[in-house]
Amino acid sequence: MFHGFLLPRGPHSSPEAPAGRKAKAQAVPSPDTLSRRLTVRLAEPADETVLRSLAALDSSRLPAGPLLVGEMGGGIQAAVPLSGGRAIANPFVRTAELVNLLELRAQQLREQGVGEAKLGPVVPLPGRPALARRIA
Repeated sequence: MFHGFLLPRGPHSSPEAPAGRKAKAQAVPSPDTLSRRLTVRLAEPADETVLRSLAALDSSRLPAGPLLVGEMGGGIQAAVPLSGGRAIANPFVRTAELVNLLELRAQQLREQGVGEAKLGPVVPLPGRPALARRIA
């Protein structure tokens, strides 16, 4: 007959282990859960280095002006200029649906007037023909 003190004890054999493992598994999201999480937001100045890297991966330039970014899997995977234009996206991640969503949201924001420059009327500067003749 076996005595309790001879049986191996540890976190795997204790009665509390199954409950503890379940709680731990629920605390850490699985890769499937991370890939299903999606965030659409306006780009911030702190995102510049990530966006430049993303543009380099896409073999394109970083679009000018405000950008709408899409985060998937814990990082920025695509960006669309609010003013319209070509999107940049990670070529190693499936981003076609994400880019479509970003373009749709950018169009909605443009219709609401978000991202438009609020400039006053253009005031022409007085010409200086004498200065122009000296330089030329």
